[in-house]
Amino acid sequence: MRCHATVLQKGSDFRLCSNAHVHPADPKLPLRAKSSTIVKQRIKEQPHARAIKV
Repeated sequence: MRCHATVLQKGSDFRLCSNAHVHPADPKLPLRAKSSTIVKQRIKEQPHARAIKV
């Protein structure tokens, strides 16, 4: 399935285009975003740590 939904951005102004999403939202997205934030913070705190330990 290909979704043609788009948003146009000019500076900090966002505008929806005419194509709507043709799929449901990913229910795991909030968890993935939180995990990504935690990992990035740990990397910043421990830049020389091995990736497997972060």
